[in-house]
Amino acid sequence: MKKLIFVFLLSIFSLVACSEKEQVSEDIPQATERGQSDARALLNIEVSDIKELHSALLSVKAREWEMRRNGSDQCADAYINAFKDYVSAQNTSLANEIF
Repeated sequence: MKKLIFVFLLSIFSLVACSEKEQVSEDIPQATERGQSDARALLNIEVSDIKELHSALLSVKAREWEMRRNGSDQCADAYINAFKDYVSAQNTSLANEIF
């Protein structure tokens, strides 16, 4: 009986783990889109407005950290990479300053 309960619990944990991984992989495109969107918002800020630029960059890092804290490292990686790629492609001088 104990073996049966153990097998049952093990299968439940496996199913939960698999469903969480599927959900993360479904969230990656959304994280990528959010990274690009945040990069566009950053590029709309006047370069002379240092305070606003710093605030936007802190928000980006906070969003990345929040994803990692929630166990979504893949989403956080997709988010920050999309952000960096977009900024680098659109404004290389700004990208060189912040990355």
